[in-house]
Amino acid sequence: MIVPLVWATDIRPGGGFEHGRESRYNRTLAYVQVQSLADQGVVTKSVVLLQRLTSNDQRSRLVAAAVPKKWVKKHGGFVCENHVIVLEPTGVAALAPKVMAALLNTRAVDRVFRSVSGATNVAVSELNELLLPDPRHLNECRASECDPEAAVKAAYNRLRGKSVPHSSKSR
Repeated sequence: MIVPLVWATDIRPGGGFEHGRESRYNRTLAYVQVQSLADQGVVTKSVVLLQRLTSNDQRSRLVAAAVPKKWVKKHGGFVCENHVIVLEPTGVAALAPKVMAALLNTRAVDRVFRSVSGATNVAVSELNELLLPDPRHLNECRASECDPEAAVKAAYNRLRGKSVPHSSKSR
């Protein structure tokens, strides 16, 4: 079975996803052969993709894009190269990939991430430490018309003055 291979360059700054976007002059679509869609590493649903490496000249350390359901359905699944982090929605209350990508692409979340990490690479451990707004406070972004920046700022403002639980580790 042949499935698309997704590269970090397929994730556009600002949240777009475009398979084969290496450059506007050299558009090559990469594919790989897998035994089955159940193989480890094969993604078969709409997810959020993050560039694992960024550069100092990029506006944001977090460059995220949602993979459209139609695209996944058309190909059956896909595989990502190692410079891509895949974030899968879990649970009933999970944000839709499109909303989660918009959230991660906001300047507010970027500022919070930069307080956790000073490096240009994005590590899963740092993402796990990232304080994100409560999804219940992002309901206005579930609609098709949404200002993610305003919604995220409002959600973070709701956190002000409230205690934030920290994990305590034995030393």
